[in-house]
Amino acid sequence: MELFKKTTSNFIKVPNKTFMEDHLENQLEEWIQNNPCLLGNLLIIKSQVHTSRSQIIDLLAIDENSSAVVIELKRGKTPRDVLAQVTGYISCIQEWKYDDFEYLMTGSNVSTERILAKKFREHFNRDLDRANLCSNPRAIIIAEKISPELLQDFKQSRFPVTIYEFSYFVNDEKEEYLLLSEMGSSGDEPKVIKTKERPRAGIGISKKDDDEDNLFWSSGEACKVFFEFYARIEHLLNDVFRPEEGWRVGKSRAEAHVVYSKWKHTWEGFSLDVDYNEETKKPEYFISVYLPTNFGKLLLPKLKKDESILKNMLGNNYELEETGWQRIYEYVSEDPKTIAERMAVYKKVLTPYLDEILPKR
Repeated sequence: MELFKKTTSNFIKVPNKTFMEDHLENQLEEWIQNNPCLLGNLLIIKSQVHTSRSQIIDLLAIDENSSAVVIELKRGKTPRDVLAQVTGYISCIQEWKYDDFEYLMTGSNVSTERILAKKFREHFNRDLDRANLCSNPRAIIIAEKISPELLQDFKQSRFPVTIYEFSYFVNDEKEEYLLLSEMGSSGDEPKVIKTKERPRAGIGISKKDDDEDNLFWSSGEACKVFFEFYARIEHLLNDVFRPEEGWRVGKSRAEAHVVYSKWKHTWEGFSLDVDYNEETKKPEYFISVYLPTNFGKLLLPKLKKDESILKNMLGNNYELEETGWQRIYEYVSEDPKTIAERMAVYKKVLTPYLDEILPKR
């Protein structure tokens, strides 16, 4: 693509230069971070975001629909595996909670003032939909050269992806120009995975057809049911996980999460989630320990090694999930008192394991 600058009487061609000749990738990152309007209406949260899988997201933003947006920048020609790269980022974000985004923006997970929600309201003039942050993430890829293979691959993406190709120009007066060309978007229609198994958490896509066995519970319905239940159990959870001892109980989407002040990150701790039983068509609740994948890989072998001790202390109803989430979990009754009692047992039994493997502040 060519760029021309208009003078009084004619047009002068602006020379096209290869960006990577005299620019580092972080300079492109800085331009986008300071001018997110180049990509639409976005609120930048942070640059160089480290994930639990030892990956680094170039830029993380939120759009006007409260969806997390991963922005991946590439100098020169984009490698074909960039889709696998951003897919890994998206998978990590789908495991996050609201407090993780708050921590990225403020550097603290104990702030009572929700800075992210405040900035979102100031920027978009509407309230942030916290349930949508992790449930509908999307990606933007920006590169100097997009290969035909990548354009073919991205059409099969499981989530929305927008790809931009950019050109860089410098005229004789050393004025710089950046030209962005949108190459296409994919994943605009949510894909519904048909399965006879019920989802582990009550967050999914409502599928309206004649196959009732494949009906996923919508995130909005899950949140409504859980928030009503949380109002009944919150005081009991605070009795188990006392703030004066360093514990903090909060809720987001369709779950309650408990974190400990001496643990480094907000996504490590105990969790109470709502699930949907396809057979009874009713909500169910389960408690679990949620950890980033790398710490889950450390925890599960220890729990398997001490299986006889765990069964003696926890009983036989818990399960170890060694793929995907890599966690220990247990379905419980809907009685708030019983749930609080079981979470107290989990706290007593599993906190020493978590103290051993989790990084401290």
